[in-house]
Amino acid sequence: MRFLLLLLLALPPTLHGATDNIWSIVHFSDCHAGLTSHGTHRTNAETFMSWIYARTNDGVWNIRGLISTGDVYQQQTSYDVGGIFYTDYKWQWTELTNAFNQLRTNGLFVWLCDGNHDADNFNDRYWDNSIGYSGLNGSDVAKAWTNAFPLGFFTNQLGFVSNYFAGTSTPNESKMCAMSYTNGDIKLLWIPISCAFTQNVGGVKYSIRDGTAPMMQWATNLANSRPDHNVILGAHFLLSWTPEIGQPHFRDDYGEGSQIYQYLAHGKAPFEVGGLQITNTLMWLSGHTRSLYSGHVTLRDVSGHPFDVQCFNAQNMLGHASGYWNGRYARILTFNARTKTVWMRTWDVLLDVEVTSLTREIGSQTFSYPTQWKIPLSIPRQKRIIKQ
Repeated sequence: MRFLLLLLLALPPTLHGATDNIWSIVHFSDCHAGLTSHGTHRTNAETFMSWIYARTNDGVWNIRGLISTGDVYQQQTSYDVGGIFYTDYKWQWTELTNAFNQLRTNGLFVWLCDGNHDADNFNDRYWDNSIGYSGLNGSDVAKAWTNAFPLGFFTNQLGFVSNYFAGTSTPNESKMCAMSYTNGDIKLLWIPISCAFTQNVGGVKYSIRDGTAPMMQWATNLANSRPDHNVILGAHFLLSWTPEIGQPHFRDDYGEGSQIYQYLAHGKAPFEVGGLQITNTLMWLSGHTRSLYSGHVTLRDVSGHPFDVQCFNAQNMLGHASGYWNGRYARILTFNARTKTVWMRTWDVLLDVEVTSLTREIGSQTFSYPTQWKIPLSIPRQKRIIKQ
């Protein structure tokens, strides 16, 4: 890690407001920092960060920022499940936040939204596969998210726009901080939607739609206030996938047909309580669904304009156990100012090669996942999704 810090400090800064014909954002999800059961996470994380640093001002990729859509770390406390030990969390938090801060020092933005593993106080309810509900009594949940990413992590970053929790009883909560970025004529607005609002109080499940609605109203107001921005929204869980359907789709509960995540937002809820009212949406980004390594669907807003809804989750890609490939694969979003398009590609960071084919065998069936596609910018207004 000392080598990485030296490498970072040697990089020239990438200024907010730069002008590039072609530039990129790296999207990853479900990093689960601290999950060390396979002994690969430190190596993968360092390889991942080194790859980003090398591509920052290379004249080809010109990486300008990093987006993570939840489950940034694995767990707040160490625990042992079935002989698998998760004990490296403190090291991972420190190194992860240091790496993110150094990225920002060198001019890259870091945009985050929380996932079900990122609970931080007793008001949050989330399910963990191994230990069940965590935080029901508030006794076993540290201030994990706000310790790792205090409000200043976002407000001190260039491009800070708004904090959803400002003016509430928890004004220092940092899970929903909207950010912006400008590169030449392309303006981006990032709006994260938290998944940690749902609660099970007295055995009564709060409505996911009721919980999502005020967040979507905030998002809609922000998007409307910046009509010249391409809006990227992030939520931990949006798309589902099951072998019975074989395509990404929307449903209410956990993405792979189980009820264990029934309190996890959001599934299709954001698009039923205001998401289609935002008419400058470029894309939604998400993760969580481990069976959907890579996928996307096209929706249309109330004006009829298309936007992309994506899922990317490599934590058990290619049939490996959960967590094995965290930090190895990345989704690259490449913006082209001349063609006014965004090109999604999938990259194997360890081998530094593009992933052009991604399939999965389930029984006698073979399922294919898309690894690259293009979409038009939403602003300036484009007429259609680009055919591949």
